[in-house]
Amino acid sequence: MPKAASIALFVILLVPLVNACAPETADLPAVLFTRTPLPTATSTIPPTVTPVPTITPTPTLTPDLAATQQIESMQNDMLSYYDSGYLETV
Repeated sequence: MPKAASIALFVILLVPLVNACAPETADLPAVLFTRTPLPTATSTIPPTVTPVPTITPTPTLTPDLAATQQIESMQNDMLSYYDSGYLETV
């Protein structure tokens, strides 16, 4: 008997055996009980009328001076750490 035919015969004979050994669904409880409380309804705030949107100002082309100064000082600190050998790459 070829190998493929013997495997097919084995599977065909195995299926009824597995079904016979499987538990019946009537034996299992319909719901597994846990200690989780049931959900409760919560009150929600009803929606309100939204205000009319306003025109958002567009960003300016000039950067924020304080932010630029802070970045420059951080870059200077980083370069000093690099020169001191604390950082391997920049």
